[in-house]
Amino acid sequence: MHKWSVLIALFSLMPLLVASQSSADSLPSDRISVYFSSQDRNLEEVLVALYREVQKGGYIWIITSSLTHPVLGHALVEARKRGVDVKLISDRRMLDTKRDEIAMYNLRATGIPIKVNRFSGALRLEASIVDDRYLVVGSYTYGSTETRTPLGTRVDEQNLLIIPTGVDKLILQRYKDEFQRMWSDQKSYKALE
Repeated sequence: MHKWSVLIALFSLMPLLVASQSSADSLPSDRISVYFSSQDRNLEEVLVALYREVQKGGYIWIITSSLTHPVLGHALVEARKRGVDVKLISDRRMLDTKRDEIAMYNLRATGIPIKVNRFSGALRLEASIVDDRYLVVGSYTYGSTETRTPLGTRVDEQNLLIIPTGVDKLILQRYKDEFQRMWSDQKSYKALE
């Protein structure tokens, strides 16, 4: 068998071989959890585990420069199907790339409302507000542009901080208030059409 065939076969099996690094039930409620891509790998699976825990009537609100990672997109679509309020605020400049444009319009086509900035500056926030239970912030980008080896191992240095409401309700509320302010601000943000 050709070496590329082996690599392609291994790459296609990676999602089955890599177990989730986190479960929302296993996260401590009394302290912040931190994940580093260099040590913990597959940070998207940490987010997916949190998103899967949200049930009908809950919400997942995301602010990110771009959301193109297929695993994250799928988790959000599944959450919406469960009756979760999923909303996304993103950077309009990222729509200049075909990959970002397709990913965003595909999410919107499933009924996920998306707003993009109108202002000339960039949107540099990366956060998930998960059902009044968790605030997730860090340098992790929700896009799939990170550099990976042929076997799919991430080589970028990124991090996630997961702050449970049991640690600090005020910081989660501040992010929630900021999301709502941005969502309501029709001058600076518009619905993706």
